[in-house]
Amino acid sequence: DDTTVISSDGEQIGFMPERKNIYRVQTPQAFKVGMIYIAHHLLKNENDSTDDAGLIFRTFMPVHLVMGDKKAMKVTSLEDVYYIKGLLHGEKI
Repeated sequence: DDTTVISSDGEQIGFMPERKNIYRVQTPQAFKVGMIYIAHHLLKNENDSTDDAGLIFRTFMPVHLVMGDKKAMKVTSLEDVYYIKGLLHGEKI
């Protein structure tokens, strides 16, 4: 696994969280539609969340972790397409 650090200036490490407290999260995410509606309504003038989970978290509603699978990847770039093609052709990646 990668080492995760936090930096406020992009030049020096400000904090190194313990790995036991770090989780990789995946999409899709699932929420009750009312929660998503409320979060989007409350934060409609802010544009710095990358997904619904981020919006809901910022409204202090609970966001739960569910076990995923790293093989269930989202294809969003050309690099992802090549990776998936390699898997389909039996390449070890």
